[in-house]
Amino acid sequence: MKSDENLLSFLQHSGSVYNILIDLEGNYLYSNELYKKIFFKPDTDIQDSNFTSSLIGEDVAVFKDARSECLAFPGKSVCVDLRRTREDGSNFWIRWEFCALVLDERIRGLQALGTDASERRRAEIEKLDAQAKLVRERYLLRTLIDHLPDYIYVKDTGSRHILTNKANLELSGARREEEIVGKTAVDYLDEDSALAQIGRDREFLESGQSMSSEEELVVMRNGEKKWLLTTRVPLKNDRQENIGLVGISRDITDRKKIEESLRVSVERSNILSRATNDAIWDWDLVNDVVQWNDALQILFGVRLDDVVKMPDWWEQNIHPDDRVRVTKRIRNHIDKAIENWQDEYRFMCSDGSYKSVFDRGYLMLDKDNKPYRMIGAMVDLTERKKLQEELSTQTISRQRQITEATIMAQERERAEIGRELHDNINQILTTTKMYLDMALTEKDISEELTIKSHSNISTAIEEIRSLSKSLVPPSLGDIGLRAAVQEMINNLKISPKLTITLKTTGFAKAVIPGNIQLMVFRIVQEQMNNVLKHSQATIAEVKLALAKHLLVVTVTDNGVGFDPKTKTKGIGLSNIASRAEVHKGEMEVISSPGEGCILKISIPI
Repeated sequence: MKSDENLLSFLQHSGSVYNILIDLEGNYLYSNELYKKIFFKPDTDIQDSNFTSSLIGEDVAVFKDARSECLAFPGKSVCVDLRRTREDGSNFWIRWEFCALVLDERIRGLQALGTDASERRRAEIEKLDAQAKLVRERYLLRTLIDHLPDYIYVKDTGSRHILTNKANLELSGARREEEIVGKTAVDYLDEDSALAQIGRDREFLESGQSMSSEEELVVMRNGEKKWLLTTRVPLKNDRQENIGLVGISRDITDRKKIEESLRVSVERSNILSRATNDAIWDWDLVNDVVQWNDALQILFGVRLDDVVKMPDWWEQNIHPDDRVRVTKRIRNHIDKAIENWQDEYRFMCSDGSYKSVFDRGYLMLDKDNKPYRMIGAMVDLTERKKLQEELSTQTISRQRQITEATIMAQERERAEIGRELHDNINQILTTTKMYLDMALTEKDISEELTIKSHSNISTAIEEIRSLSKSLVPPSLGDIGLRAAVQEMINNLKISPKLTITLKTTGFAKAVIPGNIQLMVFRIVQEQMNNVLKHSQATIAEVKLALAKHLLVVTVTDNGVGFDPKTKTKGIGLSNIASRAEVHKGEMEVISSPGEGCILKISIPI
């Protein structure tokens, strides 16, 4: 009994526990001093107030549920948190413990004990808010990493995946994160590549580094190769111990291909620049800067460092007579966006001399068709010009020789004709005229003289026919080259001291142009005349051979021979050489004093 009185006294004067009694309608029956002090004015009669009037609207239903539960189970206490509004409008949380008030075996109302729960509720709310915020942040973070193109993953110290984003799932060939969690690179990379990556993970964790970034080549199981730029960050626990790593890998395969292509292109450009003797230049039209290769020093004797210091070096070293023309033309090409430019001019070397150069450039245009760059090369034409001049001089000299040989041949033929007419035909005709004059006066021998005159005239006719035949080109189209040469040889056999033979090969189905046939005939005729007049030979052979589109004419004799170094300048051989050169033929003379002569002409068909 004494303990109950002490408890009631404690509750009545408690400074931390609220004690109230309310009827079943919620009207106050009793309140201790603390409750009155905090929630009521000093002169207020609490019995005129209702417990629910001070509650927040949605908490009224909570109270009524608690009341119903107390009425249903009179011996049970029900604990709920309820808010009431202070006079300043702020909410105040109280944790109430309700139980049924039973008097005379009837439930008369509810007895409640309450404690201040504002701080605890605030902490709980902050905790719930923090948890919700964490959930939102995790969702946002997950959304972010799943939509990044980089491969993002978390691994434990055994290089096993703990977390991975969608990009890394695609790289590994998995459809869901569960398929890759707990697995290593061995499950989706080539074995050697996987072991190398696991080794790099281990080295990073053992090194204690805060972060590392490196390029690595990985090979997928299907053989596909990828270059990755991987950044590793250590994953630590509360004790700052490494428990894994966070990795971000960016696919740089395309960049590496571009870099490799650029490297090969630059290397090729450098090799070509060193391999050529041309002065290659690269003109940045936007900044008006020209770069040259090392050939500049070889061609013109200037150092690249000196050229860089002189922006107008190229223009100032063009020959004064060419400068205006060249610069005006190249500027015209740039202004009109004409892609290809070329010109030939004289350019000054470091020693003050000039070289002839051929310069050409290619103009590069942007998307607006405006020039921004020009690349070109200067070629030294000096030696070529000299060779061309020498060749031109030689050609003129050779042409003069050919003309001279032709004229001399014509003069010789005229002299031959004159001698034939004077020494032979003229003598025969003179004798015939004398016979005829005598026949008119000497009747007794007129018949004999007439017969002799007839014989002489027949001889003169044959001589004239033979002479004209040697001058008029033979009708080779009718009888062919071989038959024409054979007929010429037959006519030359009148000399019993010289035996001439003809050999031919490859002429069975040969088709030789008429002009070449005539040229060959004249060469053989010319050489046979040389043999008859100068060689003192007893045997001569003419050989015509046709094989693989090449006609070879060989005339051989066993005569006295000669020294080709001196005789090749003779009219006869010069004439033969000139005829062969007309058809791109080549002449070869093999001879020496006392050893006969071999003349060989090779003519492409």
